[in-house]
Amino acid sequence: MKRGSLILCSVLYAGVSGLAYAQMTPAENTAADPVASQPEMQAPVQVQDVESPVLPKPHIGMQVPKLAIHWDCKEACTVNEKVAPLIEKGYADAAMKQGYAVSDSETAEMVITDYRQRPPGARVMLGFLAGRDRLGVRIVYHAQERKAEDYYANSWLGMNSLCESVAQKSYSEIVTIVKAEQAKPAAAN
Repeated sequence: MKRGSLILCSVLYAGVSGLAYAQMTPAENTAADPVASQPEMQAPVQVQDVESPVLPKPHIGMQVPKLAIHWDCKEACTVNEKVAPLIEKGYADAAMKQGYAVSDSETAEMVITDYRQRPPGARVMLGFLAGRDRLGVRIVYHAQERKAEDYYANSWLGMNSLCESVAQKSYSEIVTIVKAEQAKPAAAN
């Protein structure tokens, strides 16, 4: 026989014998397999320290306020009930990445002042020709007012990504206010 035929035969034999082994009952498998009939010896398992994901160290006592979100668009807009939770989640994620905690008691007022969402089908089919998704908010915290806004005109990013972007910008604005307020007592000393 030729070498290629020998290889093919051995591969087929291994496949057929493996199939026959798999179709046997567990009792037949142990009788057919000399290794399986031997008592199992367990090697001691070494426990390794699994490194947890690297999270930033929390700033002791550093908190950002939770958001109280409501709608008040300048132009007529349709309220989308999914937008506020998406902004809150993006805000909390941004705070956690920087090691800040979101306060349970202190709140910042966030007003959605500009909102437009393209129909998803039109966004995918027409891309920038379908217009753009817009989201703008006004943030009031400790008598200071800030704005955060963004828009997407491409076809692959929709309102979820836009809410996350505006949430991160809102977080940055609030942290700026928090840091400025914490610097005042230190400067007074």
